Amino acid sequence: MSKTIEMPQNWDNHVDWESYYSSLPQDEKSYDSVIRTLGDGFDLNHLCQLMDSLLDQKRLSIWFPGCGLSPLPKIFAAYGFSVYATDIALTAINYQNRRNLRIDSLISQIILKNLPSGNGELNALVHDFRTEFKSEFFDVIFNVNSISALPAYSMKSTAQTHFIALKPGGNAVFELINMQGILWGQLEKILDEVGFHVPFYELNQWYRNELNKTGIPYTLVVGQPVIPNYELESKEYNQSIDILREITKQYRDQLEVEYRRDQKKVDGFTKIASLMNTRH
Repeated sequence: MSKTIEMPQNWDNHVDWESYYSSLPQDEKSYDSVIRTLGDGFDLNHLCQLMDSLLDQKRLSIWFPGCGLSPLPKIFAAYGFSVYATDIALTAINYQNRRNLRIDSLISQIILKNLPSGNGELNALVHDFRTEFKSEFFDVIFNVNSISALPAYSMKSTAQTHFIALKPGGNAVFELINMQGILWGQLEKILDEVGFHVPFYELNQWYRNELNKTGIPYTLVVGQPVIPNYELESKEYNQSIDILREITKQYRDQLEVEYRRDQKKVDGFTKIASLMNTRH
């Protein structure tokens, strides 16, 4: 039995990605590891709500760039969506093109209010998502854990291809692997520069800058700053957390105002980029 190798450190290295996927177990017993690639933002309850909403809006054309072994492309295709799943690793694409009984079992657990109006389809193709794929073709793009560790120049080319691929009024959803602080702000800036509307972009930039200026080590968990490696209830901890909480209060006080401003910037042609963090 071949040994599973580690995920590549250099996410631009296509050879290493193929080696990585080739080393993973891909039989029926691998279901438990595969299902984890749903990501934090795609548990079954949220997934059903999301699919219902998209079916109701007739937003049926979906792209999963950097799909890997995710079950999501198969799930969406089973419920009437026209799905493209792409990856630079041939092994990942071969996996997407095979039937998996465990994923069939997962699909059977999904109960939707809206029934699809037609049959779905899954198109699984080898493609480098840093290069142009299609133009104004997709209603929604789900980039699930496939951009977080790219170098800045590859993030930018990825953002550009995603922007071009979306229809006017489309959404690109980026689920990120524990991305924090400067890197999160860097990605937001890149998305803004290529033309996406990033909700609360200016306010989020201000928030992180204010937190960073304190010099207090923190991580953001569901938008709330948390201080790691501090002895809880110590004097130093209490002083530090009070400072961060005051900044957070100012941030939240501005959310409603910023929301109204955001709505004025958005129309039926605006391409929106949404970011969410997953912890691994």
